Amino acid sequence: MNLGEHFSEDDKNQFVERNLRPSHVIKLFCRTTTPPKEKRLVIASINPELLIFIINSEIPRFYEKKPYLKNQQIPLTKQKENFLDHDSWLDCSEVFREFNIQKVKEILLADTSRVLGRLSDEVIAQLMDVVSESETLEQRHINQIISDIA
Repeated sequence: MNLGEHFSEDDKNQFVERNLRPSHVIKLFCRTTTPPKEKRLVIASINPELLIFIINSEIPRFYEKKPYLKNQQIPLTKQKENFLDHDSWLDCSEVFREFNIQKVKEILLADTSRVLGRLSDEVIAQLMDVVSESETLEQRHINQIISDIA
């Protein structure tokens, strides 16, 4: 059941605005994943553009052989991150740019149950460290993420 169905449009707008922020977790259907599917996503930045990191169930196999990619995977435990069904990995090696912020707002307003929560402070600190040391992200994205989450 989607509790958002029982709220006024103004209440839904406020809820989405409060939760469409860096370090918050949402669930969207991603067409660019293989195969396309629902994914849990972490908002890395919204200003000036929407940047998202993907949460995966496992570290991709080819990352295992590349330390610079494996080092950008942050372990997430179901115990600490209440939006998870099982332990997972936050992939900070690349930003996901399939969506624009307006489209995400529309999706979340239509179904507020897609707003899942916020990363723990411990994981946010790890994310900041990983992003600041990234060998794969563009410097402009590093700066944007660090500035927007801080």
